[in-house]
Amino acid sequence: MSQDVEQKIQQLSEGRRGAERICHELSAKHPGYLDQLDRSGVYGNSIYGLWVFCDENTDDLIHLLEACRAGRANLIQVSAATRKHSVRQRYGIDFEALVEYGKSLPRAKRLA
Repeated sequence: MSQDVEQKIQQLSEGRRGAERICHELSAKHPGYLDQLDRSGVYGNSIYGLWVFCDENTDDLIHLLEACRAGRANLIQVSAATRKHSVRQRYGIDFEALVEYGKSLPRAKRLA
């Protein structure tokens, strides 16, 4: 792993071990996922919150990121929504549908 990627992981994780581990898993698939989180301002506990909301499944988190990258949803709004208890009622975000959409994207449209 390059020093630049490791620095990016440290910056994104904000010292949170769970977020750091998730960032390592994401960068192993494609470093572009780290850039996407950074551009969206999703750091530390928010990264971990997205992963937990994806049933602690990194592949589903990647599908969610892909759906957001394809314009299906705004990652900042999705991240904010994961911090709420009544996510679906209050924000109308269907996370399962976003993950399924990310899975359905043609390989050429995905980062990894």
